[in-house]
Amino acid sequence: MPTAPTRKTGRQGPVKKLDLKSVARLLREYECGESIASLGRRYGVSAPTVKSWCAYLGLDEHWLKQVRQLERSNWVLSKRAQRAETNLKAATHVIKRLEPSPKRRATYSAALQAAFALPRQQTNQICGISRTTGQVTMQHDSDHALIGLMKKYLHENPGAGFKGMFNVALKSRGYLRSDAIKAYREARLATRWRKKPVPVPARIVRRIIAAGRRDDVWSIDFLVDALPTGKRYFIFSAIDTFSRECVACVAIGKATGQAVVDAMELARQSKRLAKTLHSDNGSQFKSLVYEKWTAMYGVKRHYSRPYHSSDNAYVERFNRTLRDEVLNWYRFKDLVEVQRMLDDWRVRYNMGRPHMSLYGLSPLQFVSLYG
Repeated sequence: MPTAPTRKTGRQGPVKKLDLKSVARLLREYECGESIASLGRRYGVSAPTVKSWCAYLGLDEHWLKQVRQLERSNWVLSKRAQRAETNLKAATHVIKRLEPSPKRRATYSAALQAAFALPRQQTNQICGISRTTGQVTMQHDSDHALIGLMKKYLHENPGAGFKGMFNVALKSRGYLRSDAIKAYREARLATRWRKKPVPVPARIVRRIIAAGRRDDVWSIDFLVDALPTGKRYFIFSAIDTFSRECVACVAIGKATGQAVVDAMELARQSKRLAKTLHSDNGSQFKSLVYEKWTAMYGVKRHYSRPYHSSDNAYVERFNRTLRDEVLNWYRFKDLVEVQRMLDDWRVRYNMGRPHMSLYGLSPLQFVSLYG
């Protein structure tokens, strides 16, 4: 009975396993210029095997042994690390499924620290909670003094941010910015922040030229707010663009041209009169009463471009400060309380409140030095 023909394999003869001494000799011969094919035929190994050994060119038998042992140890350690990482993920998954509450898992983390003397970060990772959970924050006496200074400044200047507070009150005392901002965040002194950045529209830049002397240009505007009863009222403000001094800050029930004239007349009676009044295009600033008063005392009128509040940026920035430091912090019963608070705040604003644009000086301090 005929037998089936045998299939020939691609490799003829037994596969040889070279020792390190033969490998070192093979590498030296390859460095001398012998081809991979001839070396494979002579040593009885395939060409890919010779190519794999070429990664160890330049090593003798001793160093080949050392490198192979290191590779073996590295392979074993990597396998153990993969197995440990898999076990850790499995344990974390089981703990999360059995105990969904992160607060209770924090107690498990503390128990693991006590039982196995493991670091907090490692036990937190096992229990599936944040690495910083359970961290104890220590504050030194210097931190308490720094936080006290910041709280005092923010109490006197509500609504102020970290940048202005550091440059005005902390930098001159020798505090580092990194230490100050760390204490500022730990004490949670920031009142509010934006979660999402507000897109800034494209705009045409128009350079604002500040006044060169006191009472050259005043920026005037109305700010609207409401009492707890829902009744609206207006605050008329006049700002000297040279010194940022608040010349007038009056609470009124209705924004009219006569209200503007009355506020300007009070400033004139106190021997203050501007050469130019910069305002927006509101009807109050184009009324006959207002135009007649400015013509009577030779005051020039300057108007912003329509729908460009940035042209009158000085008083707009003052209105923001007024809202942040007064209107958003207090509740008033009537206009009498509003005017009383405005008068008190205006004195402190002009005499003691530092301004970044005035090199950390208050408006009256700036006038005494440069006015």
